[in-house]
Amino acid sequence: MKKILSINILNYNNYINLRNTLESLISIKYFKIEILIFDDNSKDKSLKIAKEFKKIDCRIKIYKVKKNVGVGNLRNLALKLCKGHYLMFVDSGDEIYSKNIDSSIEILKQKNFELIIGNFKSDKPDHGCFKFKGKIIKEKNLINQLFKESKIEFRTVCWRFIVSKNFLISNSIKFTANNRKMEDIEFVLGIITKSKKILNLNKYLIKQKYDKNS
Repeated sequence: MKKILSINILNYNNYINLRNTLESLISIKYFKIEILIFDDNSKDKSLKIAKEFKKIDCRIKIYKVKKNVGVGNLRNLALKLCKGHYLMFVDSGDEIYSKNIDSSIEILKQKNFELIIGNFKSDKPDHGCFKFKGKIIKEKNLINQLFKESKIEFRTVCWRFIVSKNFLISNSIKFTANNRKMEDIEFVLGIITKSKKILNLNKYLIKQKYDKNS
């Protein structure tokens, strides 16, 4: 059955924080979504935690790769396997604002956007909150707006966006394969330069958990 939204969680040896992420996700009320956990061959208790939540919520699916492939390849695997009309990414440890996800789904059911921009909060030192103040319609200076709003940081936070999967496929937009850091620059620049139907949600989607060891 086709889903409206696929929420893709990437995890590697982060079982301590994975629980918080999943607790925030299962509080989403809307049923026609899928919550996909992509585990990069963790050696800790991550899989045990994932299976525990899968028993609680049938919307959860688990994919564990047989060898560690790195975040770029794992995100591309998520793009291939997710079945939602729209998709978003969450890193293990980060938390979802479930009420805002529910309200955004109601919008997605009625409108056909290529890209939805959300706000996020971060506990990373000197980050705080990031709000995008652009308009709903496509602007020629969208990149400049994003640079002004969050300096250089916007390039590396793919999880502030909800994106149409058909739009990604038609424009051949992917993450940089084999990259373990900064893998989403190519993805983010692709979606903000090629999208024409954009919605500024003006609501928080993500609360980022900063881990200096990540």
